Amino acid sequence: MQLADHFDVLLKDTVNLSQFKLETLETRVDAIYAAIAADATIGAMILGKTPQGSWAHRTIIQPQKGKEFDADFMLDMEENPDWSTSPKTYIDEVYYALKRHPKYGQMPLARKCRCVRV
Repeated sequence: MQLADHFDVLLKDTVNLSQFKLETLETRVDAIYAAIAADATIGAMILGKTPQGSWAHRTIIQPQKGKEFDADFMLDMEENPDWSTSPKTYIDEVYYALKRHPKYGQMPLARKCRCVRV
């Protein structure tokens, strides 16, 4: 018997979010993605998005009641030759695009070494 045959029932109440939470997550990610793609500075460079980590593997741990959970997605972008000497510029520009947005600019944002946290 393979574990894959039982993936949908494995730790059902602990791992994997409910369908409602997954749909909410997708809606919020789509909104963030749309905000970045509409940015006048980097919007034309945006090519797509891809779920990453526990979201992609459907293993997000159910948060305790009233607590947050973490879900990651990769933002696919065109390469900018002017930024090749400093890849950190991509993170900075995504951060600035969110800061320029009327909704996300009012939220706490954090730059990390490989991501922007909303």
